[in-house]
Amino acid sequence: LVWVRFPSLSMVFYDESFLLYLASVVGKPIKMDTNMLHAYRGRFPRVCVQVDLSKPAMGRVNIWYHIEYESLHLLCVLYGHYGHQKKDCSK
Repeated sequence: LVWVRFPSLSMVFYDESFLLYLASVVGKPIKMDTNMLHAYRGRFPRVCVQVDLSKPAMGRVNIWYHIEYESLHLLCVLYGHYGHQKKDCSK
């Protein structure tokens, strides 16, 4: 499980059903940070998602919003694979 952030997402999209749909592009949504919905922590929406680390990670979704993975320090953003960082990529 990993928390996925949607930074710079317009507050217009801060809707639970939309955010769960958006997170489903990344993996299986498990739960969302409800503090964000109540404006307790409104910097960016977060959704906890079950991801398959054997598949390439999504760096963007079709609405063209950048997403960030918390605590996945070995994620190569060039190829979306887990196990090394961009600076250590041999491809």
